[in-house]
Parts: sequence; C-alpha cells; structure tokens
Amino acid sequence: MVHLLLIEDNAGDALLLQEMLVDNESIATEITHRQKLQDSLASLVENTYDLILLDLTLPDRLGWEALEKVRELDFDTTIIILTCNEDRDL
Repeated sequence: MVHLLLIEDNAGDALLLQEMLVDNESIATEITHRQKLQDSLASLVENTYDLILLDLTLPDRLGWEALEKVRELDFDTTIIILTCNEDRDL
C-alpha cells in the first residue's frame, strides 16, 4: 500500500490525479487530499506518507515557499512538484 499526500487546490485536477492513480490496479494507493498548505502540514504532523504530490500554486502559499514548509516537517519523503507554470527559473 502506497500512502500518498496530494496537495492540490484545484478540485478538478485533484480528481483527475486520484482517478489516474486508483485506476492503476498494480499499485494499491491510499490518497489523502488537502487543498491548503496549512491543512497539509497538519496531516504531515499526524501521518507518515510514502509520496507527496505538491502543487506550487496554493491559496495560502506560493512557489518554493510551499516546498520549503513541507520539507521543514518531512525531509525524507519524495516530493513530486505539480505546476502549470512555464517559468523555467521556478
């Protein structure tokens, strides 16, 4: 069982990602979805995850600040960044 934290404020994008992950029958996945960084940080304090999918455009934190806040609480878990931002510097 893979325990995944999905941090994504767009409900449509979150639903699409969850459907794609659940449709993969070869990997059992338990997904916790949070729309705000603050709620996600509370989940990280209470739970352990195998993977974090992190949107960099959240209503309560933007860009690298979101990643830095997650890393402060969980340095070991792999994080995959989700963004539609085309800024290569970011």
